[in-house]
Amino acid sequence: MSHYPAISEEEEQSLLLAKNLMCLGCLAIAYQFHVRFSSSKVTLSDQDLIDISEKVCLEKSYLKYGIVGLDRNEGQLVGPGLDSWSGESLTLYSRRTSIRLSRMCKSFLDLPDDYDFPERVVYDHWLNFGHLQGLKYFLCSDPADSRRSFCL
Repeated sequence: MSHYPAISEEEEQSLLLAKNLMCLGCLAIAYQFHVRFSSSKVTLSDQDLIDISEKVCLEKSYLKYGIVGLDRNEGQLVGPGLDSWSGESLTLYSRRTSIRLSRMCKSFLDLPDDYDFPERVVYDHWLNFGHLQGLKYFLCSDPADSRRSFCL
């Protein structure tokens, strides 16, 4: 009997997170932005924001994220910044998980044309609307933008 979580064929082959993991994936990305912004100097230049965003969206930023089997072997994303992560769970880490999170992160920087500088928009939401909570809302729970409503 295997102790690894069951993964559907869709999850195994896709370069995108499964729909049931999108909210947690978004929260993981918001957390990674929060960590980088928190450890940065007070005033960030445009170049600083580009550099930070590129680092946050690298696959290696998500190597500690994986899928754990919970409740009837349904997979759940776990990792730093997610409520479900204890750091000790038996987790299936895969390179695909980090690739998927990296791709999702990059999609956040592909905002509609009314955002001239998406890295600044992401940072301003973090800075002006409650740091991590503001960023979680903007990236993951914005009812005004269906591209950013993963957690509704």
